[in-house]
Parts: sequence; structure tokens; C-alpha cells
Amino acid sequence: FVGTKTSVEAAFLAGEDRVKESPVNHGVLGVKFAGPLSGSIEVRSGYRWLPGKENLAHASLKTEWRTFKGQSLELGALKQIRNTNLDSIPTRQDRNLLSMTYNFSSDFNLSLGYEYTPTNDLELGQHFGNLGASYTTGAFVSKAFIGKTNGGTQCSGGVCRQVPPFTGGMVESTY
Repeated sequence: FVGTKTSVEAAFLAGEDRVKESPVNHGVLGVKFAGPLSGSIEVRSGYRWLPGKENLAHASLKTEWRTFKGQSLELGALKQIRNTNLDSIPTRQDRNLLSMTYNFSSDFNLSLGYEYTPTNDLELGQHFGNLGASYTTGAFVSKAFIGKTNGGTQCSGGVCRQVPPFTGGMVESTY
């Protein structure tokens, strides 16, 4: 909205899921507005469905607080409920993610993540923690990660993909 620090986002994706051989529909609605300490608060929610196959509801809250000059602290929470195999024996997956990132500059940040998946069997694990860092300079981006993730469906910009579980460390650089 002109003259304010508020923005509203709405998106709808319609297409074909080649793997599930089904139509896919995904709507997302979000709002971002000014928060305390010259920061911001962002709330997003979405619903993705493949008729007769599966559905996914997700909601997130992200807040950023300015700390020192050029630095900020970001806190985030994500709730995701996915129902699969709707055409045979339905299964439900419940994921809860918490994250904290400290941005030392626009080039460097450190992050801490925690994921709780209560619908996982105990042998798969229900608690997942990780640490990450990233550095950007021009077109060069370098990231490091250590810890565990549950994997599963991850959505960004209305596009969802399956990500495998991961345990260990990883360093990635791109130019």
C-alpha cells in the first residue's frame, strides 16, 4: 500500500502434477507490515490440493527486528499439515518448524533451526535440529549446514517439491 510499510500478496497456481498424474491447485495469501524496532512482521497461509490424491495446508509467521546498524534478528514459525493417499488409505503428516537467523550484514548470516514432526514413527525421529550459515558477495553464494532435517514437502513461491531427509554436514557454493 503506497505510503505505508504494508503489502499484501495473493497467488494461485493451477497445473498438472506429472508424478501423481493429477491436476494441482495451490493458493497462497500473505501480508507483511511494519513491526517493532524498525522491523517487520509477515504472515502467510496457503492450501495446495491434488483432487482425490492429497492436500497440504500451511501457515507461517516471520518477524524481523533491527538490532545494530545493518544487522537484524529473524524469528520464524511454520505449521504444515499434509494428507496423502486420499484415493486409498489416507495418511497424515504434521510438521512444525521454528527458526532463528541473525543477519550480521546483507552478506553474512547464521541460523538455528528446530523441527518437530509428531506424526513420525519414533524410529524415524520426531525432533530435528540444525545450524546453518551463508555468505554472499556479488554472484558468489556459499552456504554451510550441519544437523538433521525431516525432509518432506517444502513450498516456496507457490511451488512445492519433495525434499529427502538429511543428517550430516554440507557445504555448497554457487557462482
